[in-house]
Amino acid sequence: MSDNLWRESYNTDWARRDQLQAALAGPLTILAILASAIVYLYQQTLSPDTVWSLVGYAALAASVVGFTYSAYTLARSILSRRYQVVPYAAELFDYRNGLRAHHRSVGETDDAVADDEFTTWLDQRYRDASTKNAHINVERAAYLHKAYSALVVTAVFLAVAAVPVAMTLRGRKSEPNQVEIVQKSGPLEIHMSDEKQPAVPTPRPPITPPPTVVPKPQPPPNHDVRTGDYPKEQKPSKL
Repeated sequence: MSDNLWRESYNTDWARRDQLQAALAGPLTILAILASAIVYLYQQTLSPDTVWSLVGYAALAASVVGFTYSAYTLARSILSRRYQVVPYAAELFDYRNGLRAHHRSVGETDDAVADDEFTTWLDQRYRDASTKNAHINVERAAYLHKAYSALVVTAVFLAVAAVPVAMTLRGRKSEPNQVEIVQKSGPLEIHMSDEKQPAVPTPRPPITPPPTVVPKPQPPPNHDVRTGDYPKEQKPSKL
């Protein structure tokens, strides 16, 4: 009777792989947000002529370093080594029948002998695949942890870099508008420094195009997938 320990370990490693794949969505989203924040703060940072602006530039440079390292570790977690899978069902079926035919040709009438040999071999395949996949999962999890740590450090430096920018923007908003009064022979005219915004034209209603007939799609063919990237429903099930 086959020991299901290797098969359970194999399926557990594949479930861990799916968890790591799903866990990549969070840091990738944070990475995109931090990239936008770095670009915005760089555009708003003034020339390094004051102490605060120097602090802002230093913090911004440190955040770029942390951002680069987090992007590198995320790439290493995504672009990991290939996972190992056991042979497909058709290959297992052909191999078992070949073993049975071989034992019958040497005079063995009981197929249980061939089945025992096949089960022992299959357990070894599950064991080898599970061992390799477990090492890959540990490596990917380590890079993912480093990416999260780098993202936190990057966010802290961005917060420091945002302080001088916020102070500069606040100073700009506190400045009053200059009013110039020009006395002419005619009526009194007051000119504001802020130009009046032009009137926004009323948008025209969109023109709805006539409906078009969508052609009937062609049925999709079968696809060949790479090892380790097949859908979940094609994974080997527990026997």
